[in-house]
Amino acid sequence: MHPEDAEIRAVYAEYLAGWNAHSAARQAATLADDADVVGFDGTQHHGRLQFAADLRRIFADHAPPPYAGTVRSVRAMGRRPPC
Repeated sequence: MHPEDAEIRAVYAEYLAGWNAHSAARQAATLADDADVVGFDGTQHHGRLQFAADLRRIFADHAPPPYAGTVRSVRAMGRRPPC
């Protein structure tokens, strides 16, 4: 098990909750300031502020359907850089 399994699952749950609440601020709050996010349609968002701005436009235009997610496992993708 990944040492931060519960924390990672909680962040993902909050990310989905932000989408389902149609809250750009809530969803963006789960990201790092310099996050790069690729949407399901290939749209690229660079940084938390751009991500939030893009989502505000989406939520203002229409009410997208809710997402549900299942986390089957959490594992490291690579070595963590030194602090």
